[in-house]
Amino acid sequence: MDIASLSTALSYYNTVTSFNTALLKDTLNNNKQSGAMLADQIMKAPSPGLETLVNPAIGNNIDIYI
Repeated sequence: MDIASLSTALSYYNTVTSFNTALLKDTLNNNKQSGAMLADQIMKAPSPGLETLVNPAIGNNIDIYI
């Protein structure tokens, strides 16, 4: 293999590696943002009251007599 071919191949390899690294970095940032948004939504979700945890049947039915 001559020096010109080796130089071209090495340049191509460096370009591909740089592109793949940038793409992976962008994907990682997107996944971090998605995870942060999901964690925020979980924290904002309404939690059941203490009485509901102790007695799950309370508050589910309404008895009305006319």
